[in-house]
Amino acid sequence: MTNWLNKWRNDQRNSTLESLDPEDQSLWKMTRWVMRISTPSPPLLTPGVLTLSDSEKAEALADSLEAHFQPVNNPSEGAAIEVVNEVM
Repeated sequence: MTNWLNKWRNDQRNSTLESLDPEDQSLWKMTRWVMRISTPSPPLLTPGVLTLSDSEKAEALADSLEAHFQPVNNPSEGAAIEVVNEVM
């Protein structure tokens, strides 16, 4: 299966490369695409810590979301409670 997949990928690459033509700018477009440099994601500043790795960033975002979205135990507005009760 892997050999078949590798052969198919090579055939696809070869057909793409053979189709490139400087007259229709396809060669230039492919060159730009191959030569592009991806922009690394910037570090995430958390309270007192600079996170660099993807796993650290994911953990920091999860902690932030958990801190911001807590259930309300004692709602302070009675009107909001009445609206919720009416809808239910």
